Amino acid sequence: MAYTYTLKDIIEITGVTKRTLHYYDEIGLLVPDKNDKNYRVYKQQDLEKLQKILILKSFDFDIAKIKQYISYDNEQLRKLLSEQVSKLDKKISDLQLIRLSVCEFIKGHSLIDTSILNKTLQSQYDKEASIKYGHTKAYQSFIRRKDSLQSQGIRHKLTTIFNKFNHMSLGHYPFQDCSDLVFEWKAFMNTIADFDDETLCCIAKTYEDDTRFKDYFNSYDNQNLASYISEAVNYFLSNVNKSDNF
Repeated sequence: MAYTYTLKDIIEITGVTKRTLHYYDEIGLLVPDKNDKNYRVYKQQDLEKLQKILILKSFDFDIAKIKQYISYDNEQLRKLLSEQVSKLDKKISDLQLIRLSVCEFIKGHSLIDTSILNKTLQSQYDKEASIKYGHTKAYQSFIRRKDSLQSQGIRHKLTTIFNKFNHMSLGHYPFQDCSDLVFEWKAFMNTIADFDDETLCCIAKTYEDDTRFKDYFNSYDNQNLASYISEAVNYFLSNVNKSDNF
């Protein structure tokens, strides 16, 4: 007589809850036999079937798809799962990024500077820029140069400029004294893309209005930094003020 497993055995072996096993029985996904006391008993093939269910569930297939795929033989299942490997690799990569970000935070880094948030925000900004500016020459030049802009050196230059703005702001210098710094920022931004002055003013205003940028500038412990940069840039670069400033 073939060995059978009790419900308790299956729970201990797989970690699947009693409630879940009952549910799988009710919907016909995994239907065990019943013994003479009307208790559920599972054969070896039931255990193997449950293992397949758990594998498919780990790839986020819904119950309808699992019911369809569970009838596959091993060769068909291997082919199906081989197509899911890239998704699994992405999950692993995302988990590694989360771990790295948690470690950065534990070591004292600001949460806004952690890898996972930087990656998420960068993806958002890229999508928004494509929608808002995809038709402009500036955006096309940005796309051409994008791959060369991912270095730490580029990010360090921008951080250095923001640190200078922060020094001016904390020192209570009027933003009208920031002429050289504004044009240093402008020169840097034009290494990223061919922005005209109107677009640069809009970008600086975004520093002030977009809460995600404001959260970033809060890491400088200066709640006025974003508005200070915006006012300085718009003072020197907006068409309205140019004739008065020069």
